[in-house]
Amino acid sequence: MGCCASSIDPAEVGAMLSRELKIDAASERDLIQAYRSFKRVDANGDGKIQKKEFAAAFKLTGDVFLDRLFMLLDCDGTGFIDFREFVIGMGAFHLSNSTGRVRFAFRLLDLDDNGAVSKDEFAACIKASVDLFKRTKKGQQLQNPNDWRDKAPRDMFANYKDLFTQLSRASGNSITFADFTNIVVKYPKLFAPVNFIWNNLRKFAKPCGELCKVVARAGHHGFFHGSMLENGWPGVKFYAPS
Repeated sequence: MGCCASSIDPAEVGAMLSRELKIDAASERDLIQAYRSFKRVDANGDGKIQKKEFAAAFKLTGDVFLDRLFMLLDCDGTGFIDFREFVIGMGAFHLSNSTGRVRFAFRLLDLDDNGAVSKDEFAACIKASVDLFKRTKKGQQLQNPNDWRDKAPRDMFANYKDLFTQLSRASGNSITFADFTNIVVKYPKLFAPVNFIWNNLRKFAKPCGELCKVVARAGHHGFFHGSMLENGWPGVKFYAPS
C-alpha cells in the first residue's frame, strides 16, 4: 500500500482478542496483519480512516466510484471507516467468488443505492472508464498534442447505444441485478474502473477475510450487522443489507 508504516501496539491488538473467538496462533497472526494494514491506511493515526487516506493508500482516483466505495465500507454512515468496518469490507473482497465480483460491480454502479442501475449511473461508469483509459500509456499516446492528424471528436457513449436503448425500454430507465450480469459479459471494458478497484483492494484482503471466518465460526454474526456480509455468510457477498 502506498502509505507509511505504523507501529503496532500489542496492547491494542490484545484488547481485540475476544475470549469467545477461540483464536489460534494462525488466526492471531491474521488479526495482527489486518490491524497492521488498518494502521497503515490510517495515516494520521486517529483510529479512523478518512476517504482521502483510503484513496491514497490504495491509489484510487477521486471520482464517483471512490465516493460510492467509501459509502459501502462505511456501514454506519459516520464518514469514516473504523477497524470493524475495515475488516468486513476488505474481508468481503477475499471471500468473494466471481458472483460476488459481479454483485460488487452492481452495488458500486448503483450510486443512489436503490437496488437498480439507471441510465445516468451507467453514463457515469462510462465516463470513469474513459478517464481511466486516458491515464494509461496508450491513452496518453492517443492524446499526444504533437499528433497533427485531423481527428474528429469521438462520442464516448457511441459503443453503448444498444445499452442505452435497453435502459430506455426498461421500467424506470434502469435495470435490476438479474439483467446486469448479461451487460457485464457484453461490455467488459465498461467495468475497467470496477476491476481496478477490485484488484487493488483484493491484494491486501486475505488477513481480513480469514479473520471474518473466525468471527463467523464463533457465532458472532452480529459483528456483520448492517454490512455487505450481513446477508451473505456463507453465501453471496456484497449483498445489500436488509
